[in-house]
Amino acid sequence: MPTHTVIFSNQTSKNKTAYYDFDETIFNHPNLLDLRSIIKVHRDKWLEELNLSHSTLGEEIAANDKSWWFSRLSRLDVRPWGNADIFKPLIFSHAMITWLNSQTEGQTLHINGAPFEVYTHLKSVAKTMAITIHHNFSTKEKKYAGNRGQHKLLPTLKRIWSLFRLARSRPAAKYSNTSNFIIYQHIHNQNLQDGYKYYYTNLFDELDQNNISILALGLTPDNKDGRTVSLLRQLNYTDVVIATLAGIRSYLSTRKLRGSPCQLDSFNYPKFWSQYFAQLNDPEELIEVQATYRMIKRLLKSRKNSRVILPYEEKGIERAVLLAALENGVETIGFTPHPQHKLLLALKDQDQGTCPKPITYAYCGEGYSNYFKEWGNKVNAQGLVWGSRKSPSVSNWQPRYSSQKKLKVLFTVSHPEEIRIFRSWLLSTPEICEISDINLRRYKAVDDTFFDLAFADLQERYPNISEVSGDLGDNVKANDIVLFCATSAGPEAINFGILGIYADLTDCFSINPVFDNIEPFLPVETSKDFLDLLTKLTQMSQQERDDIYKTQRDWAKFCFAPINQNLLKKVFA
Repeated sequence: MPTHTVIFSNQTSKNKTAYYDFDETIFNHPNLLDLRSIIKVHRDKWLEELNLSHSTLGEEIAANDKSWWFSRLSRLDVRPWGNADIFKPLIFSHAMITWLNSQTEGQTLHINGAPFEVYTHLKSVAKTMAITIHHNFSTKEKKYAGNRGQHKLLPTLKRIWSLFRLARSRPAAKYSNTSNFIIYQHIHNQNLQDGYKYYYTNLFDELDQNNISILALGLTPDNKDGRTVSLLRQLNYTDVVIATLAGIRSYLSTRKLRGSPCQLDSFNYPKFWSQYFAQLNDPEELIEVQATYRMIKRLLKSRKNSRVILPYEEKGIERAVLLAALENGVETIGFTPHPQHKLLLALKDQDQGTCPKPITYAYCGEGYSNYFKEWGNKVNAQGLVWGSRKSPSVSNWQPRYSSQKKLKVLFTVSHPEEIRIFRSWLLSTPEICEISDINLRRYKAVDDTFFDLAFADLQERYPNISEVSGDLGDNVKANDIVLFCATSAGPEAINFGILGIYADLTDCFSINPVFDNIEPFLPVETSKDFLDLLTKLTQMSQQERDDIYKTQRDWAKFCFAPINQNLLKKVFA
């Protein structure tokens, strides 16, 4: 067995080097080890192993406490806005070990910019692989890694106090005498009406509104129009006490996850699930979800002939609603409002699994039908295509592009990571800015502060980069191309009448909103690819561009189908 040496350092080295954070400018390194390419080859296999391990552990915990399914620990999510930052150190470490294990001679490998967690994973297999490790992690870095995710007592007490305040000012419930409850989780930076539209758009506008009640979950603002009922505003003091005790019990149950084994291929990583628990356990959220479960169960107890419609994204709060409905024999329909990706591993059902699921699934597009059955293992589930307002309408496709002017590119940004990698593209290939003006549109469902710094840095460096907001349809009219990575705003913009380009602007886990059918969307992986494609588009005939657009629009319709009002009226009759 060859002996290897791994050196953790943030200093530049001429020796074989792997960089933790992907940056296209590192391609200039003479001895680059591109672990990102290794991860792409093995990603699905490794994530499936993690999913099976997690499911086995989860079922063991759920056998003693069904509220395991309410915890965010039970929702395996490797997407950028999920828990990619927790899984990346493990997957990066395992890619490194996979490469070292394939070498027939001893190697000296420098690791640049990796956090302390990578060292802990590598150390756990160092002896079995004859690896010598050198590092210069400071005491502060080690302490930060050990304390990450701690200090949750004060936030939990604040959440309990917030629930008591709601109970103190409890208004009278305004449930209409209906059989259909449309439920959604409040989005913290939006009002109740915009939050509802985020999930359902105008899907139910043509139905009899007297037969519908809208319930908002979470700590919601005051309702101005009286149309939406804030569920937690119906709490009383007893509810808060019981929910708090139940939340504490759930938290203690989930602690069993710590110290459980984690295996990839034949290598064991004994600290991973403990790190996962430390960062994701959330007593304050558990208490709020327990309160939601209690309120929904009480509501449905006297309305067993009713129906519950809710977004289906495998969130703990959704599962609490589903369990309450199941225990009362109430019909449930889980609606998928936006295209998802298999990096949300929780979407995949496990054989003999006990996680609460909707009785019926409703889809925003036809693409989900096969995707859920084949990959999602929802073989026997009933599925209905309800459609979405984001589907194609009358085309406003107009002849665009001229070699005499710059292309206007609408970049629909989903995550700050995309901005970081796109910035490295511009550093590597500055000619992109010579033939295009770029308009950034940020993801609206998160706090603006996540993007502010990255956007400001990009705009300061590149005068031809601006930020746009407002209606997506208006943004489309002012641009020639939409550039997208993870956000469903990409295919939605295509439906408005604009040519789309899919760019892989991911660090560790590739993601897209088109069910992995990226080929029709002119995929690019590097800045050179992007520059060449922009140049090619300016040289195409209008007929060639129209043909590409028609193909893209057919696929985008697969993501967002027209609203089937006849089916909706039949379901809600």
